Amino acid sequence: PRWVDDALVYLSDESGWYNLYRWNVDGPTNLCEIEADFTEDAQGWLLGLSPYVVLNDNTILSKYSSEEGTTLVHIMEKSSVAFTVPSASVSSLCKTESGFYYVGGSPTEPPAIWHCELKDKTCKKLLDSMDPELLNPFKSVLSIPRQIKFPSEGGIGYGYGFFYRPTRCAIESVKPP
Repeated sequence: PRWVDDALVYLSDESGWYNLYRWNVDGPTNLCEIEADFTEDAQGWLLGLSPYVVLNDNTILSKYSSEEGTTLVHIMEKSSVAFTVPSASVSSLCKTESGFYYVGGSPTEPPAIWHCELKDKTCKKLLDSMDPELLNPFKSVLSIPRQIKFPSEGGIGYGYGFFYRPTRCAIESVKPP
């Protein structure tokens, strides 16, 4: 949770999804009611990690996971704007005066530090965690995850997960056992 002036901003699964809420003397308010989680498993429990950052009194930058992948949402008082970043994963959000930093990567790109400007919605890679060329020999055998939705047992709701389609090694002469 984060204090913003006289209100507390926090995550709650009150709606069945982990959405962002603001609580003040008038009670709780869902800031962006959608059927998606504004968190990842461990982020609410690890010190210093958060799937959202308060930019100013009435603006919050948050991320959520949807069927399309991770999406950043710029939440302003009574409205929200989607913000697309060039990474499949987003973590370690940190605000700046004009935007934010984050760590982002993908199954085929190593994690890197990025800086994004809110005004013109541009992002620039600042530093790679490793040389991206080191992954090139393995790209043909990497299984790229795809988010899937499936009916849960008993037809009560849906489950969500990642499907990793099998890949074949480029070496055809080696047969599996």
